[in-house]
Amino acid sequence: MKEEYLHYLWKLKRLPLNNLKTVNNESLEIIDSGWLNNDTGPDFFNGKIRLNNMTWSGNIELHINASDWYKHNHQNDEAYNNVILHVVYEYDKPVFIDGNEVPALELKRYIDLDHFSTYNSLFKLNSFIPCESFFKEDLISIQQQIDVALFHRLERKSNELSIIREKRSLMNRRHVLMSSVFGAFGMRVNKFPFDELAQRLPFDVLMKESWDYNRLEAIVFGIAGLLNTKQEDAFIINLKSEWIHLKSKYNFEEMNSSAWKFGGVRPYNFPSIRIAQLVSFLSKWDFSDLTGLDANEIYEKYAKFLDGQTSEYWNNHLRFGIESKLNNQNITRDMRDLILINGVVPYLIYLKQYYNDFQAGDVAMDLLELIRPESNAVIKQWKNLGVQINSAMDTQGLVELKTQFCDFNRCLNCKIGHKLMEGTTVHDFYDFYD
Repeated sequence: MKEEYLHYLWKLKRLPLNNLKTVNNESLEIIDSGWLNNDTGPDFFNGKIRLNNMTWSGNIELHINASDWYKHNHQNDEAYNNVILHVVYEYDKPVFIDGNEVPALELKRYIDLDHFSTYNSLFKLNSFIPCESFFKEDLISIQQQIDVALFHRLERKSNELSIIREKRSLMNRRHVLMSSVFGAFGMRVNKFPFDELAQRLPFDVLMKESWDYNRLEAIVFGIAGLLNTKQEDAFIINLKSEWIHLKSKYNFEEMNSSAWKFGGVRPYNFPSIRIAQLVSFLSKWDFSDLTGLDANEIYEKYAKFLDGQTSEYWNNHLRFGIESKLNNQNITRDMRDLILINGVVPYLIYLKQYYNDFQAGDVAMDLLELIRPESNAVIKQWKNLGVQINSAMDTQGLVELKTQFCDFNRCLNCKIGHKLMEGTTVHDFYDFYD
């Protein structure tokens, strides 16, 4: 048994989900299995379960043996303090966090060993995509599936914004845009805490205080909960002083600082650096909702908004009170493009879907065509397979194809897969995926 196979079962929910019990015989419902974490930290982030009719949200860790928790030294890693469920092939030892036993699900009795054998014969776990050896046989189907994946991605991100708006009924277009841009600053690992930061930061206060950089920085870091630090230097003391006054004036509520993920994140992506860059953006942002602008105008406008400088402090600090070598922490062009891709474009698609603003949808596609292709590990692999990539429109489709189709072995939902499976009995494959 391999842990990769457990990840596969968990991602595809290929378990009797309506009849699960923990090792302590507690009824367990998997509401959301979470999303796979390819960096350090728990295996699945942001899962949701119902245990004995009580709902819990947090991270999920998978192991072959429950005792691997201690073998991997997770008990000494704060990144695992929010684990709500321990999923194991074999339960041989209880796990505790702060003296409380972590609910455990043993998969040994639920796994179909014949299915495991079939899985090994059909898929290569170490290949980039399941159909890698046949990939170049139908270029038309490949491009069609990239287009399908792109629209799938844009619609999914737009729906996320619609859900946010429904939860916060007083939000107008500018609020939604702000929330989307905040999430883009957080990227994948810290998207949710950045979204919470947007929720806690009053829009009217932001407009009122954005003229004073020092006060703005104190507000954003203060609400983020990151000024609750024992570290002391002149910069921190000054921000804390401003924060105490502003917190009292506006009755701000702080986030829990543990929401921010530093573990498994490259230093230049530390939430402290991204928040510093966010402050720089907010100090220049004109709070407009982009109405009537074409793709070129939006691109140029955001190039100016994202071209500011962070406080000098962050040129030799990655976290409060901890010095690092001198390094310019201003927003790079690559990061600016990612904010447009992951923040502005989903907002434009949201306008199309929520307000029937079809022109905004066209502008979103034009904007993706303007932006350079992204450069990351997934895109490099696609290039190695010979895929032609011209713009962010292509890279967004390819990222979605990999993460939402190939990684889940959703070959029957893929035009490429349909072509490759024509020589195989469809019934056999449906038996496998059911």
